[in-house]
Amino acid sequence: MQATPESAYPASTSPEDAAPETPADTTPSTAAAASVTDDPPSQDDARLEQTVGGVLCPYCGAISGASDRCTECAGLFEPLSRQATQNAMGPWQVRRTESPFAPPCSFETLAKMVARGKVTPDSVVRGPTTRQFWQRARRIPGLATLFGLCHSCGAGVGANDAVCSACGAALTLAHDRNHLGLRRITPLPGEDPPAVQTVDAASHPPSPTPNPTPTTSDAPPEPRQSVTVARASAARWRRAAVLLTVALVVVTVIGIGLAAALISGG
Repeated sequence: MQATPESAYPASTSPEDAAPETPADTTPSTAAAASVTDDPPSQDDARLEQTVGGVLCPYCGAISGASDRCTECAGLFEPLSRQATQNAMGPWQVRRTESPFAPPCSFETLAKMVARGKVTPDSVVRGPTTRQFWQRARRIPGLATLFGLCHSCGAGVGANDAVCSACGAALTLAHDRNHLGLRRITPLPGEDPPAVQTVDAASHPPSPTPNPTPTTSDAPPEPRQSVTVARASAARWRRAAVLLTVALVVVTVIGIGLAAALISGG
């Protein structure tokens, strides 16, 4: 009898489902198990690594003495269960001492764990909006909204609110399961710039040109050029001021001369 496909993360959102959260505690829907990914499964995906003492579990990394199910995390090894787990994977991770080696999950899977009460406002989570640093769920942008809280001020918010009415913080979140949310690498003192950069969530991928030439429409002039322009402008103003002063002196002298001539002639 063929085993039912199971995911390493729960797919059910039913509040009555109170089974322990183990990789084999929930049966995913047929759509989840058969969903199509950008990269179709290869023969390598279907091949389990045989090691001394058993099979290397693809979910938790333990060595399992059984060939059909991990003896450590209870995850099934058959291809559909591995595909269901792959479908549930993403850039989010919940810190759980009972399963520290569980694969990271997508935001959709995380939302199901919140609905089941497996993740609470005080749970420790990391993901794209935390820059992969651990934080309390109530303080995480995008995740705190699932608890009806603003991550910034803690005020109550609605599920469909885009902005917190109390502090104005943005509550919307783009769910990209392949985006980690890491900042660009900043070299530490004494380190050379990295050859490969990560891309910030709010930025575009860097140009393939090593040193792109900025245009006047999207980049300010270089510092030296700015200083030169400022100095030239100041020099022009000084010359204009000198010429104006000379003109005033000449006009004054001529006026005095005319006045003196009129007086002497009278």
